[in-house]
Parts: sequence; C-alpha cells; structure tokens
Amino acid sequence: MFNKKQEDFVDRQPIHEIVVDGSEWETVDAWFQYCVDKMEKEWAHNVRRWNDDWK
Repeated sequence: MFNKKQEDFVDRQPIHEIVVDGSEWETVDAWFQYCVDKMEKEWAHNVRRWNDDWK
C-alpha cells in the first residue's frame, strides 16, 4: 500500500506457507476467504484509516 507521497508503508509478512503437496489451492482458497471475511468485517475501520493516511 502506498500513501499520497507514493511511499510503501506496509510491513509485508507472509500469512501462511503454501506447501506444494497437491493441496496448494485449498490453502490459497481458505486464506483468501479468511482475508475477504476480515476485510468485510473491518471495512469501516479501514475507511477511517485510509482517509487519515490521505490527508
């Protein structure tokens, strides 16, 4: 993510290791759904935070 000065301000960290054993897509799908659910639950907080970052 970038602020209005085009500076990357996110400390990126892996969410979960993807093991190549035939279950890769199950892992990706499960964690994708987790992230979508989290985003939907925390959208109002994120809007406030994003608005503050763009001031």
